[in-house]
Amino acid sequence: MKCPECGNEIKDSTRCTFCGYNLVLYRKLSERGIRKVTDTDIEKAYQKAENAEEKARRLSEKGGPFAPFLKRIRIFVSMVRDYKSKEYKQFPWKVIAAAGFAILYFLNPFDLIFDFIPGIGYIDDAAVIAFIFASIERELKKYARWKGMDSE
Repeated sequence: MKCPECGNEIKDSTRCTFCGYNLVLYRKLSERGIRKVTDTDIEKAYQKAENAEEKARRLSEKGGPFAPFLKRIRIFVSMVRDYKSKEYKQFPWKVIAAAGFAILYFLNPFDLIFDFIPGIGYIDDAAVIAFIFASIERELKKYARWKGMDSE
């Protein structure tokens, strides 16, 4: 997983050895959020998929350190769409719950660090997305191969 702060590789998914960024809080937040996801939440993520893609596109155009994480949002959106349309039926519940949680967290402007705070508003979003991406990476890569997408 890549550190949302400095972009270097994090080996143990708890602390970046380069900048000291601590991901424990985001890991706990993500795990708790994923456990609470329901079918209704997946439906919300599905209905808001276009909003997530648009927000990711706008932020990507600005460039900066968050661009790689925004590409992952597009993969999560694709996963939720294919799950809802039943085009791809091989998702374990935890994987689709993780993708749905990532989308809803990304769209929530009043999450752990409010998105409207200049310079730092998306650090928590990037950390949650990075943790979720790493936690479902094997299934995600399998899906991306099936879909013909680049999962990196």
